[in-house]
Amino acid sequence: MTYLPLFLKADDDHPVLVVGGGEIACAKTEALASVGVRVDVVAKELGEAIIDMCDDHGFSYEQGEYELR
Repeated sequence: MTYLPLFLKADDDHPVLVVGGGEIACAKTEALASVGVRVDVVAKELGEAIIDMCDDHGFSYEQGEYELR
């Protein structure tokens, strides 16, 4: 696997979208939450851990297919 350092400017007006509801998405959501970023999660299947995390941090989540708008 190749790693790509990524820097982003995020604020309350522009949440970060995480697509996926498993362990990797949960880890990414936790990392974003740890620096104060607001997150929206969309996944076909949402794991219990990511639902609990979203509830704890007030993040929105939606179960279903992600559709590019």
